[in-house]
Amino acid sequence: METYIPRNQILELLKGVCQIFNGNKIVYLVCGSLAYQLITKEDITIHDIDIIVHEDDFDKLIELLTHSTLDLKPIKTEFSIHVNHKLLNGVDGKSFDISLDSYEHYYSQSGIDLNSYQGIDINGILVKVATIKTMIKVYNTALKGCNVEKFPEYERKIEVLTNI
Repeated sequence: METYIPRNQILELLKGVCQIFNGNKIVYLVCGSLAYQLITKEDITIHDIDIIVHEDDFDKLIELLTHSTLDLKPIKTEFSIHVNHKLLNGVDGKSFDISLDSYEHYYSQSGIDLNSYQGIDINGILVKVATIKTMIKVYNTALKGCNVEKFPEYERKIEVLTNI
């Protein structure tokens, strides 16, 4: 599928963000469609980068990402930080978004362990990606609170992950 940002640019952006997180001992877990693609190798459009973090790290993350060399603009909302890339547009034509979601608000009741991940090496940087089991929990959690339009997509992804 076509994306406005080539896959290698998305991975470079992910690498840069994870390098900052790793260097500052931020506990995180990459999930969502990018993690799904990294696990399944399925050719899908990546709309954004989804990362689960602890809410207590929000202020530190805003500071780190604002002063990074990655051209990012963090915007804090109640339970998330939306980090817009200043130069790259996403599929919707708006700034490409990295969504840092509160583990405590969205995922703590779903049995997700932020310390359980599969490490993927992207050009020498460890990227902590959700395991298949965790991805299934993430999509099941999303089914409870998402738009009805997303149900078929999430159900299909759960089925694919279950059969790996």
